[in-house]
Amino acid sequence: MPPVSQDQLRPAHPWKRLVAFATDFLIGMCITATAMMIGTQKGLPQLIRLGELTQEELAVELPTIMIGTVMAFFVASLLPLVSALLLSRSGQTPGKALMGLSVRDIRTGAHLSLGTALAREYTRALVILPGILPVMQVVMPLVIGFVTFDLLRSRLLQTFYDRLSGAIVVVPVAVPKD
Repeated sequence: MPPVSQDQLRPAHPWKRLVAFATDFLIGMCITATAMMIGTQKGLPQLIRLGELTQEELAVELPTIMIGTVMAFFVASLLPLVSALLLSRSGQTPGKALMGLSVRDIRTGAHLSLGTALAREYTRALVILPGILPVMQVVMPLVIGFVTFDLLRSRLLQTFYDRLSGAIVVVPVAVPKD
């Protein structure tokens, strides 16, 4: 899409943003889990049962687990780069495309530059990172609550990483042709 004027940008509804985020998050988790399974050469059920291993069994499996963990972290660290590339080219990640949303530069209405998109996505990843740690059940609701509160208190429904990068998530408004 070409740049659009300010009056053609309508901030996206928070629920649409949440569904888009959840879609992108699930895609990222599937990619990361796949990297872990490839690295450990184990299927998902076997990975889940790793917590039940005795110390002796764990000592035998540790090198494989470490390889899989390194692969998973490497792949996970590349996900914001992939998102930034998508945002700079089309303004959409798969989740945003599904919900009909677009990320735009708030000043020009154009897609984000690659540098701006990288800054936005890696800042966002640093906020989300605590939510994917082993204490996920406690931390993730707090992270979602913080980001949602931040989003709702903004007049243009921007999170702090949107404001820092000068971005806005919008539903493009069709303009009637004269």
